This record gives sequence, structure tokens and C-alpha cells, in this order.
Amino acid sequence: LTLMVSAEAALLTGVALSIALLLQRSANPHVARIGRVGGTEHYRNVDRHAVQCTPGVLALRIDESLVFTNARRLAGVVAQHLAALPDTRRVVLLMSPVNAIDFSALEALRSLHELLAERGIRLDLSEVKGPVLDRLRAGGWEQWFRGRVFLSHHQGMLDDVAPPA
Repeated sequence: LTLMVSAEAALLTGVALSIALLLQRSANPHVARIGRVGGTEHYRNVDRHAVQCTPGVLALRIDESLVFTNARRLAGVVAQHLAALPDTRRVVLLMSPVNAIDFSALEALRSLHELLAERGIRLDLSEVKGPVLDRLRAGGWEQWFRGRVFLSHHQGMLDDVAPPA
């Protein structure tokens, strides 16, 4: 493009393509169902490792910040996993890879929480980073969130799996 048009056009095209690729990648974040690596407190992707899954608990790791580009996809991804695991009583989202959350994602999380509650499934979060927790609090999530937040994912997986009241 530099040879055929100009350096400016090539630079602008490169910047535009980079932004488009970034948006496309953040719009489709990798979400992995995770299980416990035997004899440890480590949790890894069930498709890549030999792991143990806790009956009645769906553990998912979200590998991207939750923002407007991907927030609406969250409920669909969880629903897909629940379709394969109909006996689920609790969903635990491992949030350690999530560096940021915006208002759209907060609303998507609220919708997911309500959808799960209607089905008698409790939503819990684990390893939520301080800035993300601050944004959740600023968004008033204490008013509607009935799950628990765990410092470690392992603690969350060992918690009682009773459905929400």
C-alpha cells in the first residue's frame, strides 16, 4: 500500500486494521470450563488437561476484561455450558483474568445473575481484582448480587453448593 498509494494511507490502514482486530478479539473472549488438577489447588481448562470437576458446580474462567464489546455474550456462553450440564446448582466465575468491567458488563452480569436465580442456580465469583470489585461496588451490585465472592477459586469450589434462597 505504501508503494501504490502513500505512506500515510498505509499507516492509516494499519491502525484501522489493528483496532478492528483488537475489537474482534475482545468481542469473542475465550471462556474455558475449568476443573481441578488432581491433588492440587490449581484449575485448568477441561479440554486441555486431565482434571476433576465438582458435580453440580460449573466453573468457568473468563479470559478477557468484561466490556461493552463482549458483555452481551456472557449469558449465552454460560447457557451453552449449562445445556451440557443440566444438574448444575452453582456457577463459579473465575475472574482473575478480568482487569476491567464497564457498565454494560455490570448489567450483563446482573442479567446472568437473575437468569440463573430463576433456575435455582447460585452465581459466585472468585479471585476478583480490586479495581473490578471497586467498579462492581460503584455500580451498586450489593443491592442485587446474592452469591458469594471468594479470595481463591479453590475456596469457591469447596463451598456449599446449596441453591440460592
